[in-house]
Amino acid sequence: MEFIDVLTRNQSMIAGGCLAIIVILYIAKRLFLVRLRAQMQQQDSEHSHFYQVLILALNAPLNLTILTILLWLIRYGVTITGALAKEDTEILGHVIQAMVIITLILFVERWITYAIKVYASRSPLLNNTRSIASGAIRALLIGLCVLLVLGSLGISVTPLIASLGITSLAVALALQPTLENFFSGVQIIIDK
Repeated sequence: MEFIDVLTRNQSMIAGGCLAIIVILYIAKRLFLVRLRAQMQQQDSEHSHFYQVLILALNAPLNLTILTILLWLIRYGVTITGALAKEDTEILGHVIQAMVIITLILFVERWITYAIKVYASRSPLLNNTRSIASGAIRALLIGLCVLLVLGSLGISVTPLIASLGITSLAVALALQPTLENFFSGVQIIIDK
């Protein structure tokens, strides 16, 4: 009975510590973004675009980073207390690896998307092809993220890549006239 009380007390202390750390991290995130906004307002227009893109790109990845830290703390806490079996903590470790990959890819995707959006007003070429470029970059990064996450989970992605290559070749041959018209339209938009 005393062992169960000690185990319950340790688990509640770990849960309280995790909650306190997460609250502190959310407050630090908020203060960091407020500081970046203040820095953006003090800079000239060239550097303010950089800070604007950085602020827009960091919000969601920082939330995922805090969630990843929470999962890591939970994994560490259950490892110490022995509340879960070793196989379950390994699964949690794979989830943490996947979250790190998703966070990094999300940051890169948001950085590029918001940079295109912010800098499109400066370049007519970029303004005309903004949606095409953003969509292509987003699709490429989502595909890369899926492959990296599957690879980190121990799933072999080589057969998947080979089948995607063969499938894309078949689709490209079937849609050759449509793709030709699409790329011709993009070329006309670029050259005006």
